[in-house]
Amino acid sequence: MADLVKDIADWLQSQNYGTDGVNIFRDYSPETPDQVICIYEYSSRPAAHDNSADRYIQVTVRDKSTTEAKEVAWKIYSKLINNEDGRVNFSNDRWCLVRLQRAPIKMKIDNKNRTVWGFNTRMTTYNDY
Repeated sequence: MADLVKDIADWLQSQNYGTDGVNIFRDYSPETPDQVICIYEYSSRPAAHDNSADRYIQVTVRDKSTTEAKEVAWKIYSKLINNEDGRVNFSNDRWCLVRLQRAPIKMKIDNKNRTVWGFNTRMTTYNDY
């Protein structure tokens, strides 16, 4: 079965942002390590095409360094928007039309003084079932 969040995690890994399950996490943010990228799917709605949907994804970056968290969030954001037609191929089997909903912003400083930056996207792609 396809999994959009896993496909995004694999794509981030292929872009040298880290390793899925080590510093890239899907649908949760672990207490350790300090430097993590987290991907969440938080909503969806049917799109105009059969077997496709608009799916809402949030990407967050946490780091002890506010500067580093901000830079990584902006780098990922930039990779997603630097496509002429808005299409990103996350894998051989997964394409998405990416529409960024909010540019990276500082979201919070957690109880361990780590800064979290993040952004939201709407991705039109096929359903996972």
